[in-house]
Amino acid sequence: MLSFEEFQEYVMDHIREYLPEEYANAEVSVRTVQKLNGVTLQGLEIWTPEMKQGTGVTPTIYLNGIYENYENGVDLEVIMEHIGNLERQSMDLPEDVAEIKEMYKDVNYVKDRLIVSLISAERNVDFLKDKPYRMLEDLAIFYKVLISKDANGTGTITVTNNHMEYWGLTEEQLYETAIKNSNVLEPPSIDRLTNVMADLMRAQGMDEDIIENQLKEDDIDMYVISNTTKANGASVIVYSDALQQVAENLGSDLYILPSSIHEVLALPVGNKDVDSLEEMVRCVNQTEVSPTEVLSDNVYKYDAESRTLSLASAKAETVKETAVCEPSGYTGTVNEVARPRHHR
Repeated sequence: MLSFEEFQEYVMDHIREYLPEEYANAEVSVRTVQKLNGVTLQGLEIWTPEMKQGTGVTPTIYLNGIYENYENGVDLEVIMEHIGNLERQSMDLPEDVAEIKEMYKDVNYVKDRLIVSLISAERNVDFLKDKPYRMLEDLAIFYKVLISKDANGTGTITVTNNHMEYWGLTEEQLYETAIKNSNVLEPPSIDRLTNVMADLMRAQGMDEDIIENQLKEDDIDMYVISNTTKANGASVIVYSDALQQVAENLGSDLYILPSSIHEVLALPVGNKDVDSLEEMVRCVNQTEVSPTEVLSDNVYKYDAESRTLSLASAKAETVKETAVCEPSGYTGTVNEVARPRHHR
């Protein structure tokens, strides 16, 4: 069996054999791609001369998961056919890709599509080095441009310091515009946890009587907060009044549990043990959440009167202090506009 390094070399050496004739002189490479939370993946890129002269866009095919299939016994020939199919599917790129690349240089196009996103600052120090952002406790609010949205997901481009300078915008302008847009482009979604659980049970074909009895036993005052697309929905706590709505519904301040970058859970402050809640969050993050989708191990408290969010435990202040990384300065002008990467 090939090691992962040997597997990458094999793919680069042989992938042209599984592609159409126009790929005969293609440039093939594998590069390390920095994902969220310090996770890195190996991405295969294939460039034909026509691609470089045309749209300047090619897909990145991540080999890590594909290699796991190979390790689990999938035949190498089948693996190569699969990679070839992924590349062929991208040959007929949407006609608007080149247009998007040009429009991305237009500040007015960008300003209509700016949205906010939320990640752990501590886990993403390297990721944030070349990007404008601001802190919310131990979390970092950064910015994306929403370039597509359909039933399959959303396509975004992350804003860098070079982009910001090219457009002539400040971080404050990015923030104000993205907050306003996010409420419209990524509307909040608020639902009781029991309703979410009921929908999951129905999707699994469970009988309504069983669902009703189960939810009676598990009924708790907990809400799931996300956006309508359920992708990167934890950022809703930044740009909407979702927390205030839940607090008013429950007549209480809230504890906020970061389920993932896609959603948070809100429950009333009462006789809850913050240490136990944090232990639960850590356990879920370690066992149930993808490493790239972990938001934080900390629990937060929302004060309804002051409408502020803070770390719930005193010991978390130490985490906050070590997590803060000052935004780096930026110099120079924008080079090639970042090519669209679709996040599904």
